[in-house]
Amino acid sequence: MILCFIINIFTGRAVFWSDYVASALGLFLLGHYASVRFAPEFVEMALERSRGLPRNYYEDQYMDDKNMAFNAWNSSGLLESYGLLSFANNTLKIEYQTTDSVLEIFKTSVKLIKFSVEHLRQARTERKMFGSELVLQGDSLRIFRNLSGSTEEDFSFKINRQSQLAALNLIEEITVAKG
Repeated sequence: MILCFIINIFTGRAVFWSDYVASALGLFLLGHYASVRFAPEFVEMALERSRGLPRNYYEDQYMDDKNMAFNAWNSSGLLESYGLLSFANNTLKIEYQTTDSVLEIFKTSVKLIKFSVEHLRQARTERKMFGSELVLQGDSLRIFRNLSGSTEEDFSFKINRQSQLAALNLIEEITVAKG
C-alpha cells in the first residue's frame, strides 16, 4: 500500500486512485478475518443442521397408518396449506394451517374442519408424475371452501411419502363406512 501511495503521489495528485486500492484491500482483509474467525463454527453448524433435517422432517410427521400428512396449494400457487387428515367414528377431521408460499411470513392459526362421511361422494387417489394425490369429492361447495387446493366440490392435495399407507387405509375406511 505504501508503494501505491508513493506511485500515486509522484504520478500526480489529480486523481487519488490509491484510496480505492486501500479500500478494496481493507474489505478483503476484513472478509478474510471474518472467514478465519467464524467459518469453522458456521460450517460445523451447517453440517449438523443438514444432517438432522431428514431425520427431523420425518419425525415431525406422523408415520402411522391413521393420520395422513398433506400439502395443498391454491390455483395461483401463492397460498399453501399443510396439515393432518384423520378419520374416526364416521367423521373426517382436517386440521390445517395456511401460509404464503413465497416468503412463508404470513400464517393463519391452526384450523379444524369436521364433517360426516355422508357428505363425501367419493375418495380416490390419483398417480401423478412425482408422487400421488388424494382427491375427496363432497356433496356441497361449503365443505372445502376455505382450503387451498379446493375446486368447487373437490379437494385435491399431495400425499406425503410417509402417508401413502394412511391414504389407502383412509379410502378403504370411507368406502366401508359409506357401505
